[in-house]
Amino acid sequence: LADRPNTPTGSVGGFFVGSYSALAQLELQPTKRLGIGITYVHAFQEGTAADNGILSLTGGTGSAYARRPFGNNPMNSDSIGAEVNFKVAPWMNISGWAAYTKANRENGRGSAEVLNWAAVFAFPDLIIPGNLGAIVFGQPPRVIGVGDGLVRTGDFATTYHIEAFYKIKVNGNISITPGVIVLIDPENNARNGTEFIPVIRTTFKF
Repeated sequence: LADRPNTPTGSVGGFFVGSYSALAQLELQPTKRLGIGITYVHAFQEGTAADNGILSLTGGTGSAYARRPFGNNPMNSDSIGAEVNFKVAPWMNISGWAAYTKANRENGRGSAEVLNWAAVFAFPDLIIPGNLGAIVFGQPPRVIGVGDGLVRTGDFATTYHIEAFYKIKVNGNISITPGVIVLIDPENNARNGTEFIPVIRTTFKF
């Protein structure tokens, strides 16, 4: 995946002279009810002034510090993740993931380690056949360590993401999903109050 593919030459475009990500993934299914995945991503981001608001180590999720540990400075990163999905029973499915990222500043000293994880408990046909209930609990991307002279400026606490939703199947083409998201210590800052976010989604299939 290359940044600015419409500018294949110069100092900021294309695959080899601009920001890019290279991904490899291995998926295994040792049994019909168990699936396991391992993912590796190597990325480079230019980090110019023009990338303000675009440069993001974690793809736009997690704290501001986790997204941009070196400000607008260019960086490379290596990420490794593990995913699992287990069908406990026809009425219950457990899945989850964990990912670790090591990032290094390109034009100076500095490194950062970022961690995120989540667990999902899904209940197919909950209450009514065709409906789906689920609970998600996890930690958005958070800086867990710095090195090479980098001064730690944030992520002294831990944000926890709690989400619950119930997908209601209206018919074969329409479903409505009300839910709620709770963020404890947003931005990995214990001074921030807990946030409650009610959500509702309607899905149309054609």
